[in-house]
Amino acid sequence: MPTRLAARAACPVVVVRPIAGRGPFAGHVVVGADGSASAAAALRAGFAHAELHHVPLAVVEVDGRRPGGDFWFDDRFLETHFATVPAPLEALAGQVEPLMARHPEIAVKRAVYGGDPVAGLRRAAAGALLLVLGRHGRLLPAALRLGSVSRAFAEHADGVVEIVPDGGG
Repeated sequence: MPTRLAARAACPVVVVRPIAGRGPFAGHVVVGADGSASAAAALRAGFAHAELHHVPLAVVEVDGRRPGGDFWFDDRFLETHFATVPAPLEALAGQVEPLMARHPEIAVKRAVYGGDPVAGLRRAAAGALLLVLGRHGRLLPAALRLGSVSRAFAEHADGVVEIVPDGGG
């Protein structure tokens, strides 16, 4: 079962299933970000993959306090796509901008989706080349290493998902 391997492996685990749907970030590497150490590891892996394969990157945070109203900011074209200005966009910029400075050739989009994190990431990653998610550290019992989002995608992903350990203890 992919969840057991994803929880126990010391290296990133990639779950490969057919890519389904076509969302706003089709053809991108999509990274789930929430400001945690495991999300930081996922961001580093996502940037590395996007750079290696010369594809754009979309960093998505899903805000469960927002019932809907997805929006994103395209850093290359300086375009913002939203109905109301969101507070989480600024926090997301703080997570992404240090990596953007080290990878200036990567086209980056920052997105904040509303609602349930699993449903939001499913919408964002529809048609993506890869969805990268983080996993908690090795010192936790294996049963606790996968959060609810990583576990949901390890069990039932549409497309290719990489689950990256945070590298911490």
